[in-house]
Order: sequence, then structure tokens, then C-alpha cells
Amino acid sequence: VGFVVSRNMCSGSKLRSRAPRCSLLLSKATAKKLKSSAVEPTPAALSPEQRDRIARNKEAALEKLSSAQAPPGFGGSWREGLSEQFGKPYFKRLMTFVSEERKRYTVYPPAEDVFTWTQTCDIRDFGEHVQRTGVGH
Repeated sequence: VGFVVSRNMCSGSKLRSRAPRCSLLLSKATAKKLKSSAVEPTPAALSPEQRDRIARNKEAALEKLSSAQAPPGFGGSWREGLSEQFGKPYFKRLMTFVSEERKRYTVYPPAEDVFTWTQTCDIRDFGEHVQRTGVGH
């Protein structure tokens, strides 16, 4: 007993059965081998160099994603420090709310000036200031 794999021709939105362009008769064992070979390699099968490259690529992708999600004008150190917040539902709702309010009303400061403070004050300086002044204690 075998399986027939074929590809039918499509025309417009209606699928018509014509003579298949290609067909292949596979045994159950061969079909199972093909299916199991399509599985991604396990981490143990990867070399240390491959794992390192994957980690670097993941970090770069996450940084790119956080930059894309950061509001315009956000300073670099603050963007890094708060990057996890930009994708969270509360932050998205807040940004949507303010954007909708700007469509209906005059909102200050102007959108391009909201985060200018993040460009003039590094996040590390802010932490030192909080520690020196005892804010939050």
C-alpha cells in the first residue's frame, strides 16, 4: 500500500482536476522518513559556533524589534533600558490613546517633543540621581 502525491493545476478561483503535472508513489515507510527528516535539528546537534551565531542573531533581531517599537525621538540608553515595555499591551494602549487624543484635541507637548528628555539624560545618570536623592524611599 502506498500514497500518491500529486499537484493539480489551478485556474482562477476554481480548482480543476486535470492530469497531475507530477505524481509520486511513496511507501508508508518512505513517507514517514520524509516527514521525520523535515524536523529541525535539536540544540544538541548544533555546534558551539552555530549556537553562538543563533544567540547573536536573536539578540540583533530583538534589538531591531525594540527599536521599531520605540516611539519616535526616544534616546538610545532609554530605548535599550525600556525596550521590553514597548511591546506590552499597556504601552500600546497608551500610545494609541494619546494618538487618538491628538487627532481630536491639541495635546502638549507636540508629538516630536514628548521624549526629547530621553536624549539629554542618560538612563544611567537617572539611576544615580535617584540613589543620591533617595527618591522613592
